[in-house]
Amino acid sequence: MPLSPNLITCILAMAFISHAKAQQSNDNSSQRLFTILSHATVIDNAAAAASPPFAVNIKAVRDFAKSFKDVENVHWYTVPDGAMVYFTERGIKSRAGYDKKGNWLYCMRSYAEQHLPKEIRAQVKSIYYDYAITWVNEITYGRQALYVVHIQDEFCWKNIRISEDEMETMETFEKE
Repeated sequence: MPLSPNLITCILAMAFISHAKAQQSNDNSSQRLFTILSHATVIDNAAAAASPPFAVNIKAVRDFAKSFKDVENVHWYTVPDGAMVYFTERGIKSRAGYDKKGNWLYCMRSYAEQHLPKEIRAQVKSIYYDYAITWVNEITYGRQALYVVHIQDEFCWKNIRISEDEMETMETFEKE
């Protein structure tokens, strides 16, 4: 049975969180990303039912309606630190997080290679030219975007992190 994209995202987030903890970096962007991914996995780990939009801070609902156009399958969830909304935008599965005051925190998108920006794809392929890009998680917070690109060849899978023109291998898994 294949893994659902949400389960894959949850697994990736937990793996990235453990990677971030292992680094013990003072880097604020790493700490911010750790917080974002911790928040993002709350709903994946909970068996919660969708919340009606009126149960969510109206500022968050208004911001969502203004910021995200042409959306489908919108589902709001209340989480301990605010609200999360899952939706599909132009065929891309997405989620956005808001704090308790209704302020936007981040957006996480999951998609296939064809939606990856050309410059990011070129950066990955310049080093990993023999690998296939199998899935992408894009996390936008503030004015920054971070990409976690899942690649594979015949011998292994890798998770590559790309942020502000820096690229690093987060994890490598050998195939048996």
